[in-house]
Amino acid sequence: LSESQDALYVNMREQIDKKAIQKRSEQLHFLEAEKPNRHTIFVDEDDLEEPQKPGGSSSSSTPKKLKDFDVAGYFETHPALLKRKANRLRLKQLQTKEIKAVEDAGTKAAYHELLQLQERSKKLTRVREELEQRGHLRQKGVAIQVSEGGKGKPAQYRWLAERKR
Repeated sequence: LSESQDALYVNMREQIDKKAIQKRSEQLHFLEAEKPNRHTIFVDEDDLEEPQKPGGSSSSSTPKKLKDFDVAGYFETHPALLKRKANRLRLKQLQTKEIKAVEDAGTKAAYHELLQLQERSKKLTRVREELEQRGHLRQKGVAIQVSEGGKGKPAQYRWLAERKR
């Protein structure tokens, strides 16, 4: 009885932690996290050409290469802010506003707490699986071990089929 109650308690704690993880991850936006996607800018060949000087010939305008494209000029921002995915201020805003470089210790602690909750949830899942397996092994039937447990995973068993009368 005590192990079944332990399994129920561990299951309840696991559900509470998963709910807390879901709430925390909804509050934290992961804006500074590395993402595999890239911002694609579609540029016409006409946009790459330098503007012609008045009175100049059409042969004097040479098309720029794509690697010479000024991305900071396109977004009207400082080149140091190009890596930011959110809140990329324009040059006009940088000149008029006073910017405070404050690292919020609260968000850093919140991300750390989220990581701790995720690790605890994984541990509780392993404990719950182990308790459930012990309960199944105590039941009737012949259990044959299929594979050894390793790296935090319990051993796997299969039960011989018994003829029902």
